Amino acid sequence: MQPAHRRMPPARWARSPFAAALAALLLSLLVSLGACRAPAASAPREAGPAAVATTATPGAAADGAAPRHVKTVLSTLSSDSSPVVVAQEAGFAGQHGLDLEIVVARSGAEAMAALLSQDAPIGSIGGNALINASAGGADLVMVAQQRLRFTYQVMAGPDLTSPADLRGKRLGVADVGGSSDLAAQYLLDKFGLRRGEDVAVVSLGSQNERLGGLQAGAVSAAMLQAPFTAGARKAGYHVIFDYAEEDYEVPSSGIVTSRAFARDQEDTVQRFVAALVDAIHYFKTDREGTKAIVGRFLKQDDPEILDEIYRESSGRAMPETPYPSRRALANALEQIGAQNDAVARLRPEDLMDDHFVRALDESGYVKALYGQ
Repeated sequence: MQPAHRRMPPARWARSPFAAALAALLLSLLVSLGACRAPAASAPREAGPAAVATTATPGAAADGAAPRHVKTVLSTLSSDSSPVVVAQEAGFAGQHGLDLEIVVARSGAEAMAALLSQDAPIGSIGGNALINASAGGADLVMVAQQRLRFTYQVMAGPDLTSPADLRGKRLGVADVGGSSDLAAQYLLDKFGLRRGEDVAVVSLGSQNERLGGLQAGAVSAAMLQAPFTAGARKAGYHVIFDYAEEDYEVPSSGIVTSRAFARDQEDTVQRFVAALVDAIHYFKTDREGTKAIVGRFLKQDDPEILDEIYRESSGRAMPETPYPSRRALANALEQIGAQNDAVARLRPEDLMDDHFVRALDESGYVKALYGQ
């Protein structure tokens, strides 16, 4: 199931002179009126101003200038980060004057290294990686949260029928301290299993490597998401635990950047968040368009797999207004703090900056997208 590429080249979204001029005129009217209004849900999304609370001109969307290039890292190749892909490929990033160069990491740790080095100043990363890095002194914040719940499924062979059967077995995750590891800890706690003593939690890397480890017998079960869950089922594995059925908020996937970048490049981050909001709306309202984009990105054309990706990604786990969730971060802090004393000094407020989403929400931008 692994795509042939590890990196998605940035797309270029051509705009006609008429569309650019119209966008500039509309933006000037919005700024002068102090309004930020989006088209209704049924309106075409092919063109439009960067309707965010900013005094800057939205790049190519308004004045014909080249979009701002922003290198963006995704912590893993999964549906968690797919709204970022949709933001670029459906043209929403371009409408807000951005051109995203999207790079896929093998794990949250690798993505975090790209963030900390500023090789990629913003990325889609799990909240647990954010927490661990912050406990170590990193000055990072989550500015939006596109996934509020785990969407992992624990896949296993016929010899395991429930999580209780994991006792004495090995469970494959991406890496220690990553989102899949946090999900594993939730599972162990729920079923009274002790890490290391009852269940060995093994770091295997990417989802492709986790599925390979399952098939090779290196682990008895593996933490997987779409599209790899569909592939695992086709290979004869089944679900012994589905996180989508759990009503437990976690910072499964959010947009993370440094406080310095959020401060010094505030307009860029605002545009990024606006493009993400547009992409989430597209995700929730255009099933076939979304499946086409995700299919191209993953080099995947299996209808069953694409349907599974869409179902996993478009439900209640993906909020229409992607505020960083205090409750989700508090849950993660409680779990991680049990294993990391340095986490005890952190509060949810230390890890989030919600003013970018709030600007869109309070302006009526998000409600207008959904015709409210």
